[in-house]
Amino acid sequence: MSAKVRASLSTKSAIAFSLVVAITTTIIMLAVRHTVNIQFKEQYNQSVASALDNARRALQENQRSIQNQLIILAEKLSNDYAFRLALFQKNLTSSDIVNFSVSYMPTMNLDALLLLDDQGEALSLGHFRNGYGQNFPGFLQQIKEEPKNICFSVFESPAEELVCLASVVSVQINQKFYHLVGGVRLNSNFLQTLLSDTTQTFEISLPTGLNRQAKTRIFRSRKTAIDLQGSTSGELRFPFFSENESGAATATLYHPRTALEKLLGELNRMLFLIASAGIILAILFSGWITQTVTTPLIRLTQTAAALSLEKLDSRFEANSADEVGVLGATLNRMLTRLKRNKLEISVAEKKAAFAQIARQVNHDIKNGFLPIRNVMRHFEQVSKSEPQQMAGIFEERKGSIFDSISYLEKLARNYSRLKPETNVQTVDLTKLLRKLQNNYVYVGSNVKISAAIENNLSTRADPLQLQRALENIIINALEAIGPFGEIRLTTSKTENHIKIEITDSGMGIPKDLLPHIFQPHISGKKNSAGLGLANVKAIIDDLDGKITVESETGKGATFVIVLPAV
Repeated sequence: MSAKVRASLSTKSAIAFSLVVAITTTIIMLAVRHTVNIQFKEQYNQSVASALDNARRALQENQRSIQNQLIILAEKLSNDYAFRLALFQKNLTSSDIVNFSVSYMPTMNLDALLLLDDQGEALSLGHFRNGYGQNFPGFLQQIKEEPKNICFSVFESPAEELVCLASVVSVQINQKFYHLVGGVRLNSNFLQTLLSDTTQTFEISLPTGLNRQAKTRIFRSRKTAIDLQGSTSGELRFPFFSENESGAATATLYHPRTALEKLLGELNRMLFLIASAGIILAILFSGWITQTVTTPLIRLTQTAAALSLEKLDSRFEANSADEVGVLGATLNRMLTRLKRNKLEISVAEKKAAFAQIARQVNHDIKNGFLPIRNVMRHFEQVSKSEPQQMAGIFEERKGSIFDSISYLEKLARNYSRLKPETNVQTVDLTKLLRKLQNNYVYVGSNVKISAAIENNLSTRADPLQLQRALENIIINALEAIGPFGEIRLTTSKTENHIKIEITDSGMGIPKDLLPHIFQPHISGKKNSAGLGLANVKAIIDDLDGKITVESETGKGATFVIVLPAV
């Protein structure tokens, strides 16, 4: 016994102390990791925001560079006599006009160059020489709305559509306005120039609906595959348009989190080692503490195990001044009180047992005499109103008196043994219910007991106990309705069960008592011991049956009994 106690206490103490250390260490580890994670994420986010801002400024610089190149071209265009003459003569197919963009686009470091008149007709295309004469009114209108903002556009060529960083400059020639639109193509080399950190990746994605004919919708600064999921990202949005549609292009900068993840991995390993060392030390320390504390507790346990109500002469050790000594002294005082109270409890138990038996005997005898009282009242009524019928009524009703006397004799024999003798047999439930209806049918001229009882209803039960249960419910119903009212007995049968319903028209059971109505000493009647329904439930339960009650205040109550059918 002591070995088991020692092992149990040691194990529990070690586990408890280790859990405390492990939980504390884990909380600290998670807090440190969380703090470091937040700090580094903030640094990475700041780095991304700064790099994103630098990329935006680089795009602005590139757009200004495109715009400056277009301004130079506009000046050349204004001073080109042959070009102005061709425009004046409206010779739009002149080589001076058609070849203008083709000639100047390479020298201006542009990938796309377009000359449009004020109606959007293409006069010269550097990226598509033979495309002159096409109309781009929508394209012109949209790019004129973004003269200084960063914007991206599609320039058509025979081989492909070019997605470019674009800008526009307008020039007046011969009192008419013409527009130079230039662009630098988006590719990995161009996007890489926007970044100062080679580990970062810059990506520009076009809206799906706009560039549905373009082969490429996403442009990245890296040609090789990258893990964008393991990176911190930031986004910018810029106008993007083609001839017929407009939308927003998304520029995303990805900053790898490799260094952060490596640092967090090292931190996790270090904290894991610290937690493991703490748990091992906690187990060793708790083992030592357990040996110190459990030895005196084991002696107290051995003493307590030898105690019983018949043996209260043991003594607990109370020599030390610590908590164990205080516990031993307290237990000794408890033993003294137990010895003193043992006799008092024994006397009280005997008195309570006799009182309980007396209440039960009184309750059952009163219920047994009630049918006799009803028959005698019936005799009295007949002798006064129809004395000539007295002999016939006596022959009819004397069976109820003999049944009640037999019932009381059986009760007396059972109580003489203190433990009732059970006699389980097949009971004709139809006959029993009709006998009970007949026993209580004359309780008063204004009380009606009706019945709808099926034939051939049988169950396995002790007839005396089953009659006691049913009589208890009927008598309670009579007391509930008073001198006026109705009680109804109904039955129904299924293949395996018989259901009995006893309904009264009384005032019902209060809601606060309804859940506890089958508990001992619970009653809604004054001067009642509250044993009747508790005994009823015990009897029905012993018969493998079930009893329930339904009641609504002011509308009576219905007791439902379900018994196994035979």
